[in-house]
Amino acid sequence: MDESDPDRKEIYHRLKNHMAVINSLIRLKASSTEDLPAMNALEETGGLVSAVTLVYQLLYRNAGEAGIPVSWYIRELIDHLEQTLTRRLPEFSFNLPSEKYQISPEKAVPLGIMVAELIIDSAEGPVLTVSLEPSDDGAGGWVFSFSRYISSEDLSGLMLAGSLVSQLDGRILPGDSFSVAFSEGLLSSG
Repeated sequence: MDESDPDRKEIYHRLKNHMAVINSLIRLKASSTEDLPAMNALEETGGLVSAVTLVYQLLYRNAGEAGIPVSWYIRELIDHLEQTLTRRLPEFSFNLPSEKYQISPEKAVPLGIMVAELIIDSAEGPVLTVSLEPSDDGAGGWVFSFSRYISSEDLSGLMLAGSLVSQLDGRILPGDSFSVAFSEGLLSSG
């Protein structure tokens, strides 16, 4: 579909408006509660909705493309979360593939929600490293690593991340960081 297609524009604008209403309702509910855990949960939910909204914004901007540049998407997502969450996030360093590697919209949504969940559940502290690198096991594929995953209070974030990993045909690797091995098909070279 070309960018000037009126149906495409209408669908995008309706989706954007619906997501904005959902986010506004979440923020309104968060601001009207005095229960700190409830307020934090609502803020986290808003962050996840923002992750999905960002996918659609990027798809609209990249009309006609087969996918979204994955390194750009992850950076945009983290920037967006830093702007929308009220609590301060740690600093990030990135080790991501070149812009030529793209992720399909179908895979961008679960990857974005997984990254958002990990960031939302991470504690303040030193610089966090987010990396997506070619696997060194000789079988091709990719390894996503988040330098630390901290949430001993609430395992639902880890359970959600694990569920999203399985949607992406990945497997969680043992170790001190949250690392996931994905098949070669996670990204395409644009």
